[in-house]
Amino acid sequence: MTPEQIQQLKALRANTGISLDKCRIALENTQYDLEAARAYIIQHLLPHADAKAHRSVGEGVVVVESQDDYTSLVVLKAETDFVALHPSFKAFAHLAATVACQNKIIDLAELIAWPSINTALRQLIMMLGESIQLTSLVTKQGEVIGSYVHANKIGCLVTLVNGDPQIAHELAIHIVAAHPTVIHIADFPQDILAEQLELVRAENLHKPEHILEKILEGKKKLLFEADVLVCQPFFRQSDMTIAEYLHKHHTAVREFVRIELN
Repeated sequence: MTPEQIQQLKALRANTGISLDKCRIALENTQYDLEAARAYIIQHLLPHADAKAHRSVGEGVVVVESQDDYTSLVVLKAETDFVALHPSFKAFAHLAATVACQNKIIDLAELIAWPSINTALRQLIMMLGESIQLTSLVTKQGEVIGSYVHANKIGCLVTLVNGDPQIAHELAIHIVAAHPTVIHIADFPQDILAEQLELVRAENLHKPEHILEKILEGKKKLLFEADVLVCQPFFRQSDMTIAEYLHKHHTAVREFVRIELN
């Protein structure tokens, strides 16, 4: 190869991220025309990445990006932790989240089919040699949205009715740590509540009614503290519930989403 061809090979490798061998094949088949070589890769080499796209995935990252009043949370998965830790893998996850919030994309299938994302994902699969899949997308709009990602594995978005983004961020940290499933007691599944209380009642049939009522109230309190956001002790101040924290700051939670890699 001539020095000029070597520079073209390096440039194509830097531009596409795929292996030097595949870059060489593309250049040789296009008489070392860089633009033609890029087109060759898309037309002839990227389709081979589709064969790997549907293999099972278990490792990955959760990322969040925001623009204006839109925030997007994306989950990107790979087959091994080795690939999930690769800088290009993480960079693509952030790219996907950025494209989602910039273009107000709420549907995962639409994001996967987005031209720049579709091409970049197939290039990434070719470069890293594993199945790589976008598995979750959450995009929210609101003036007060808080987000938090813990160790690239658990992510949360919180939307407040009003208030300060920093308060929303604090709540997102709390939700990641405490794992509530609903906001209010009224949201707690009544069938689960009835089932749990019936089990407690069956275990304490010999107790006097007034004692049994206290036991049932205690069980409800434990259930609500475990799953109901407003009933939980605030992680930074355990003598204050989330309901009290929200009241103190004159705000309320409209919704939250918590996603954990599994």
